[in-house]
Amino acid sequence: MATLPSPGIKRAYREHRLVVLPDYQGVGIGNAMSEFIANIYVSQGLKYFSCTSHPGLIHHRAKSKLWFNQRLPKSRISGKNRNNADKFGGGTRCGSLTATFEFLGRRPE
Repeated sequence: MATLPSPGIKRAYREHRLVVLPDYQGVGIGNAMSEFIANIYVSQGLKYFSCTSHPGLIHHRAKSKLWFNQRLPKSRISGKNRNNADKFGGGTRCGSLTATFEFLGRRPE
């Protein structure tokens, strides 16, 4: 997993790559790792975003109280229209649906 500073947003980071080996996909390892890293950033007073096209991640985060849906799934923008993309969207894969979520953090129990 990798993170990057989020362009255009002060004190914010975004998930860049989340990769799980095929034999271990679908059992929640990626979500657990993503939320663990996101919680570290949020506990330091930073914002943390994730833009994903993976249907499993979109489904999990849409149901989760830990994630806030910043942008509903829509097609990515590519080519000459890329400069007009919003600050969370954009990309180069034409036709893939993406959704953007902000991690809210774990509530103390």
